[in-house]
Order: sequence, then structure tokens, then C-alpha cells
Amino acid sequence: MINKKSLIISSSVITSFLLFFYFIYYEGNNESAKLWTRYSAHLSFYYFFLSFAASSFNSYLGYSFIKTILRNRRYFGISFAIAHSFHLIALTYFFTVSVEGPSIVSIIGGGAGYLIMYAMAFTSNDRMVKKIGSRKWKLLHKIGSSYLAIIFIYAFIFGFLFSEYRMLYGFYILLIFTVYSIKFFKKINIA
Repeated sequence: MINKKSLIISSSVITSFLLFFYFIYYEGNNESAKLWTRYSAHLSFYYFFLSFAASSFNSYLGYSFIKTILRNRRYFGISFAIAHSFHLIALTYFFTVSVEGPSIVSIIGGGAGYLIMYAMAFTSNDRMVKKIGSRKWKLLHKIGSSYLAIIFIYAFIFGFLFSEYRMLYGFYILLIFTVYSIKFFKKINIA
């Protein structure tokens, strides 16, 4: 029997490879490279959001499937890192085959996001929690996930303003702000 950890992580690997093969080998043009970057970002966002929102939604809803996501949040985070690494490959490929180049803001902001993401993925195991300490680990993951959420919001605002997928990007922004609202109100109730 396959355990949930393997299933979650392998789902990100398999789906990322399927996107790669479809957009590069089946389509194989500049437009498909652009679509690959878009869909790989969407895929990685879904994994990020599940790990980012699990505790907030569990504190208010507490459904069994949310508790399952919360118990496996680490693996959704690792799956995000895997899927987002494929997104980095897609971006690199896109900028190689197209006339467009990344902005300096994308290079610095996105580069910092990838460094933070890899630091979080590298420390997503019990051994590293013990090695760096629970307090530092929580701080890294709290600041890191907030930084990544801000990067997603930044990207989604541009998608909302300039893309034909306004409703989807608006929904993503709403999801992130919902999680921040839950966290904010949870803090007020605790204080």
C-alpha cells in the first residue's frame, strides 16, 4: 500500500512531468513555453496553498479532510518545492526561447523566494527541526511562507489586471487574503 507521503510527493512529480511533456514535446513552440510557465505556477500554488492554509482552516472548520491535510502539510510543502522547481525550469526555458527577459524585480524577488523555498524544503524533516531548534524552524517557515504568499499575491495582481484569467487570479488573491484574515482574527481571539 502506498502511504500518503509518497502519494502527495509523487503527485507533484508526475503532474509536473506531464505538464513538461505536454507543453514541450506535444506543442513545442514559444506560446507553449509561456503556457508551461503559467500552468506550472498554478500547480505549485495549489500545493503551496494547501500547506499554507491547513492550520488556519483547521482552526475554524476542523473537517476530517482538513485534518488530513494538516497532518501531511510537510509533504504538501515539499511537493510545492518540487512543482515550483519545475516552474523555475519552465521560466528558464521560456526566457531562453523567447525575446522576453525577466525584470530585475523578478530576478531579485523571485530569486529570494526560491532560496527561501529551498531552505524551507531542506528543513522540512524532524532531524533539521532538532538541529536548528523548534523556535528557529517555526520562524523560518512563518516568515518564509508569508514571503512566498506575498510573491504569489504580487504575481496574481498582475495576472488579475492584465490577463484574460481575471476571475481565476482574483479567486487566488481572495484565498490568500482569507487565510491572512483567519490568522489575524485567531490572533485577536487569543490575545
